[in-house]
Amino acid sequence: MNLAKYSKAIKILAVIPVLFGLSNIADFILPTKTIKTTVVSKKESTSSRFGNTTLNIYFEDNNDQFTDQIYNNLEAGDAVLLSVSALHEETNAVTILDTNQRFENNTSEIYARLLITLVMLFPIIYILKKYSLTSKQCKIILVITLISLGGFFRLIKTLF
Repeated sequence: MNLAKYSKAIKILAVIPVLFGLSNIADFILPTKTIKTTVVSKKESTSSRFGNTTLNIYFEDNNDQFTDQIYNNLEAGDAVLLSVSALHEETNAVTILDTNQRFENNTSEIYARLLITLVMLFPIIYILKKYSLTSKQCKIILVITLISLGGFFRLIKTLF
């Protein structure tokens, strides 16, 4: 399939992952916001393939992965304050309102977010390219754009 003939349209589509990558950068720069909520449930799952454990806590209007310290100290029904990033609402810290205990969410998720940001900004190289793209470059942009759509729709849902 010769995608090079759709080079201009694909360059326009490449704006989507770039905007998503820029929103991630903005998320690291903007001040955090605070959400008062309640713990609804907790879920622990273990990957059969890699053997790692994921600790999820579900709140009334948010959910995220947490360290074992936070997971063990929270129970369903606890009123908490979440310190979350401004755009994507990734949880940085949890404060239990009854005891005023604050726990930092020091998962390695930030490294994954940085990697995703770099990948999403990669198409900017092709957008700025003066000539038409090759078929291989078009495929790369389309794959990155498809990956970014999920995060972009989640961002839009969070903002509105």
